[in-house]
Amino acid sequence: MRGFVPFLGHRLFRALIALWLVSTVVFVVMRLSGDPVPLLLPPDAPHSEIMRVRRELGLDRPIPVQYVIFLSNLAHGDFGRSIHFREPAFDVVRGYLAGSGWKEYQQGGAVCGITLPAGLRQAARGVDLHALRLACREVSRRDVDDAVGVDGERHLDLGDASGRRRPVPMKGSEYKLPVDTVIVSIGNGANPLVPSTTPGLDTNKWGNILADQETGKTSKKGVFAGGDIVIGAATVILAMGAGRKAAAAMHEYLKTGNW
Repeated sequence: MRGFVPFLGHRLFRALIALWLVSTVVFVVMRLSGDPVPLLLPPDAPHSEIMRVRRELGLDRPIPVQYVIFLSNLAHGDFGRSIHFREPAFDVVRGYLAGSGWKEYQQGGAVCGITLPAGLRQAARGVDLHALRLACREVSRRDVDDAVGVDGERHLDLGDASGRRRPVPMKGSEYKLPVDTVIVSIGNGANPLVPSTTPGLDTNKWGNILADQETGKTSKKGVFAGGDIVIGAATVILAMGAGRKAAAAMHEYLKTGNW
């Protein structure tokens, strides 16, 4: 709960900033689009009538004052009136929503009303995120309810030639972390067995086999590759597509013998 309140406050602050920016853009666009008063009155309206309408709409005031009034109205749920329909703008928009669309909107609100409190309740239980940390090893398991691990702190280096930064260990930053349960999450990496036992098969710095993306041909004659071992962890669809391309290339190779 201790870390949840600052997290929620930060999220709310960012949401308010976003709403303020959107409202400011809308205000600027409205003012740049021209004077709306001529659209409200007939072409032969006298000047006195034009000034009266401008006063009612607050358009005779300085722009900063109009901006403050605009934000105040939005905060109170007043989105203005439609020039064309002479009705509140929100009522006009709501009237254009189809019956099914309005029901979906209501259903979405009901779902948010149920799931949001549940999510907040789960978050309030307390989750501590340790950024740039990596478990070095599990030291011991004293009994069923107590395991002790060693965490090591990482920091981002200056980056390689491509500009990509990577976490590197900080010496002396290890510390013990008592836990109740250890869940090992194994990553997805290239198996080094095939490249290390197959001379002439080129790989990149991550151990992925270098192969032509259209044919699956590798640097070793007669060897084709595709899927995760070439492009890294991806989807089954991409792997299937690579397999189809490689099968066509294999068929051509077996027929012609050309590599």
